Amino acid sequence: MISRLLSSGGTSVPSWNQLNSPTSSICKGVSFGNNKFVIAASAIYTYSSSLTLVGTYSIPDFFPYPVVSSFYENGLYLVGSGNGRMATSIDTVTWSTTKLTGDTYMNAFAYGNGVFIVAGTGGRMWTSPDGITWTFQTGVSSSDIKWVAYGNGLFVTVGDTGQLQTSPDGITWTARTNSFGTVNIY
Repeated sequence: MISRLLSSGGTSVPSWNQLNSPTSSICKGVSFGNNKFVIAASAIYTYSSSLTLVGTYSIPDFFPYPVVSSFYENGLYLVGSGNGRMATSIDTVTWSTTKLTGDTYMNAFAYGNGVFIVAGTGGRMWTSPDGITWTFQTGVSSSDIKWVAYGNGLFVTVGDTGQLQTSPDGITWTARTNSFGTVNIY
């Protein structure tokens, strides 16, 4: 979690500059796509690629929960909340909300092999071919999922109590052992 916004100086030796944040709340996620940054915090904040604030969007359906994750892929921005709701947009101006089953914190998104995945608390996961229509999937753990990623033909989730699982398609999941034991993996 970050509470300050930083930007790279853009040189070969990285330097960071602090930006004025539009909110005092904790920023929980950031994504970049189509020359825009989308920051998840108490609302959705959109910045241009030159880091100028160009929009703020509050989602009444999310209240009183914060926006907890942000993702961009295939021309679609997705943000997740702490009450089982997510919002999608193709332009960061008009947002549509969807309520998934349960009051799950939507902690992480991934995309691979033509499939979007959102994962969160209670080990809950959903898949979508388009980022709009979602299907609940049963994983192999009921522990909170903190991150999901796609690479080398596999989706991988990690989370609380050492939870680690993989899937080639986002539907069939296999529990994996790790060398961390039962510590929470963030």
